[in-house]
Amino acid sequence: MNLAEMIKKLTCAYGVSGDEFRVSRIAAEMMEPYFDRVDIDDFGNVLGRKDCGIPGAKTLLLDAHISPELLTQLLEIYHPCWVLLP
Repeated sequence: MNLAEMIKKLTCAYGVSGDEFRVSRIAAEMMEPYFDRVDIDDFGNVLGRKDCGIPGAKTLLLDAHISPELLTQLLEIYHPCWVLLP
């Protein structure tokens, strides 16, 4: 699946504020090949863990968020390319 297809799959999934679990499951499935462990917490946050194998190693936390306003802007900008995808 290429990047455009991934974005389309995520943006087309139902995920209004407070009910993002379908999107969370899709994101978790996409993350699984790259992490040792992927979980979804009670709030719908997707947590990916990649172990380095060094005991006591420091933890690196990466965070990402897409607000409904940002999603709307992305769809307005990129919607024409969605129709080009098979």
